[in-house]
Amino acid sequence: MSVPPFVPLTKPTAAQLNAISRSQAALWAISLGGVGQEPMAAEWGGPGSIWIFQRVHRWLLYDSTGQLADPSGVNDPVSLADPPSGLGLLDLNTIAWLAPGMFYRVTGCAVAWERSAPPAG
Repeated sequence: MSVPPFVPLTKPTAAQLNAISRSQAALWAISLGGVGQEPMAAEWGGPGSIWIFQRVHRWLLYDSTGQLADPSGVNDPVSLADPPSGLGLLDLNTIAWLAPGMFYRVTGCAVAWERSAPPAG
C-alpha cells in the first residue's frame, strides 16, 4: 500500500488523507491487533490511563510509578520508578527490545510522552 506524496506546507487532499488513514489502519492491525487504543498518545490523561506509543524519540517522560510493556507480550515489561520529584525520565535506548518504530504501552501513569531531548535543568 502506498501513500501519495503531497507538497509540504500545503493542505493534503481528501484522497491523500484517506490513503494515509488506510495505511495506518493496516499497520495498526499488523502491529497491535486487538489492543484497542490509539497510537501516539499525547500529553494528557489521568490515573489508570493506557498510553500507546510508536517509538519516535529517545526519551520518555512520565509522572508516577508505572510499567512500559510490549503490547504483543513477547518481551519483558520494564518498571517505571516513581520519580522523587517532578517527572521521571527514561532513556528508551536502554531497553534492548524497543527499537525505533515499535509500538509500546505505558500503564499506571497519569501523564506520559516522548521527547527528542531530555528537559533542561
